Amino acid sequence: TGGLKEVIAAIEGKGAYSSFQNGDGGTNSMDRGAQTATYTLGLKKIFSRTVYSLVEAGFQTVEYDNALLETDDGVYGKAEVIMKKEEYRVTGSASYGIYQPYVQPYSSQKRTYVGVTVERKVQDKLTVAVNAQYSDGEYDEVSISNPAGSDNLFNAGLSGTMELNKHLSVSLGYQLENWDSDLRDSFTRNTVSASIKAEL
Repeated sequence: TGGLKEVIAAIEGKGAYSSFQNGDGGTNSMDRGAQTATYTLGLKKIFSRTVYSLVEAGFQTVEYDNALLETDDGVYGKAEVIMKKEEYRVTGSASYGIYQPYVQPYSSQKRTYVGVTVERKVQDKLTVAVNAQYSDGEYDEVSISNPAGSDNLFNAGLSGTMELNKHLSVSLGYQLENWDSDLRDSFTRNTVSASIKAEL
């Protein structure tokens, strides 16, 4: 036989709401609240028992609480491919759309994102994961003192999880963030994490 093949198409409507103040708290303070509606059509395709993909495409509209800001709209897209076998799993993803801002006092960003994660079982009870992501956030001009620009992130990490028994596991990870921005100070952050997980 040619293996398992299945195509599932689904229409999904999404809505999101955010309301926050990014003004200076004085007479010139501006309400940066925003309401975002997202409408997408998604297609999931199973190529085989180990490989499948998900693609979403649609349209977004954003209305701002401040009357001086015009309603914004744009396209939305997301794609994900997953390859999964007994000893490893690879996930690749990409997206584009309007998202909440990372930088004040902006109200939204148009963000492009790509990422990949690889998980592999190197021993019977030890799983190692490697990940890398890049995002490019584009911001429209708010004022002369807050011009248009980009805020970019490169993120990479390594983690390991050891199963001590069927109820207990420990994890150790390292994550690097590098922010390169036109709108704020650029910086690099290193994070080391450790955790213990118990399941009854």
